[in-house]
Amino acid sequence: MWTALSDGETDALTELVNVSVSKAAVTLSRMMGGAVTLTVPRITVVARAEATAALSAGGGNDRLVAIGESFDGPFSGSAVLVFPVSNSLELVRAVLPHLADLDEIIEMEQEALSEIGNIIINSCLSTLANMLREPIATSLPRVIYGGIGEILTRPADDGGSGGTCDADDRVMFFHVDFVMRDRDLRGFIVIVMSVSSLMALRASVQRLMNALAEPPSADPAVPCR
Repeated sequence: MWTALSDGETDALTELVNVSVSKAAVTLSRMMGGAVTLTVPRITVVARAEATAALSAGGGNDRLVAIGESFDGPFSGSAVLVFPVSNSLELVRAVLPHLADLDEIIEMEQEALSEIGNIIINSCLSTLANMLREPIATSLPRVIYGGIGEILTRPADDGGSGGTCDADDRVMFFHVDFVMRDRDLRGFIVIVMSVSSLMALRASVQRLMNALAEPPSADPAVPCR
């Protein structure tokens, strides 16, 4: 049975996701050659349809391109890196500067986006896994075009462990916006988890909090001379 996160659990989860996404932002910054500004992660447990509506109200009605991966381990879900479609060629041009011809850039778009998403999402998830000392395996990246509703459901509909896509399912959303002003680039990262997976994540976070709260073992006493 689900019970709301305590303030301490929420703070710990927010900090873990913040560190994980910040590492991913450093990777993106190096790939793109510009500074990336992040918002503080927002954590909500709501029906999937409610989360979709909230993101759409925040400007998610644009046509978007996303790179999504399912992940599995003690907890499972989907991680999605999302950009406006209008930014997709700029992304490819930035990471493949040797491509000068527009036809070449268009031809390489999906392959380059998959690689960008794979590097950034894995940076985020591997950092989270390392901090929690839990193993996480990821699927191959999928490039998805469409509105926010389609993007938030399709990474988990490939038979992986991301869960079902019922709009009434209660899920946890970790949502972080990022901006790269030098390139007029904006987007966001979303991690979606079912409530059952959230309970497993919660247990991992609680173990970490307990370990950090333990006092360090005292050094053996040295006899005075």
